[in-house]
Amino acid sequence: MNVRAAAPVVSARGLHRQFARPGGGSLEVLRGVDLEIRPAESVAVVGASGCGKSTLLHLLGALDRPSSGQVLLGGKDTRTTADGELTRLRRQHVGFVFQFHHLLRDFSALENVLLPQLSVNGVTKAQATDRARELLDAVELKDRAAHRPAQLSGGEQQRVAVARALANRPTLLLADEPSGNLDDESTEPLHDLLFSLLVDQGSALAVVTHDKRLADRADRTMKLRGGVLHPA
Repeated sequence: MNVRAAAPVVSARGLHRQFARPGGGSLEVLRGVDLEIRPAESVAVVGASGCGKSTLLHLLGALDRPSSGQVLLGGKDTRTTADGELTRLRRQHVGFVFQFHHLLRDFSALENVLLPQLSVNGVTKAQATDRARELLDAVELKDRAAHRPAQLSGGEQQRVAVARALANRPTLLLADEPSGNLDDESTEPLHDLLFSLLVDQGSALAVVTHDKRLADRADRTMKLRGGVLHPA
């Protein structure tokens, strides 16, 4: 695929995000961000803690709306799209991997990967189960499918979280410090997994990280500084 010729999976134009201060006034975190990510492309976003990297990911993934500017996801402007349609867009187009796995502790690894699929129209439980088993096999946890999160190591939990994020075949995978809570032994296998599955599924990847090893593997690295993205 010619990545540069393909239409963007997500496009941000003139993106601003302000937050109200408790004592009055506002804090402007993003001050005119422009970013396009295309199918099978990976972009790493780096920058100081608190500079707005996670805020940017939340906007790209339609978890939040910009104060001004535009995010186009699946051809829709997230700032003007109704809440119900925005939820549908997230389910259809976006997978999230966070620093902490956020797995449902009372459900098995298989169930954690299966459940998000049941929110998609037309997917049967049998189909969702088959897809969950396929993904757990891909992340090398086929034999741990019946285990609950507390019975898994930190690295295994995060691999289940990656499988869950890919369950609905998203066009965009967003990862916020995905290895930030892992030891060195678990970190590289997780990075390998993210990029191998990216190639296999053709999804775009935007990852926020302080880990230079992870950032260096991306097609592009951007630095968020002063509320604006710059080539790193």
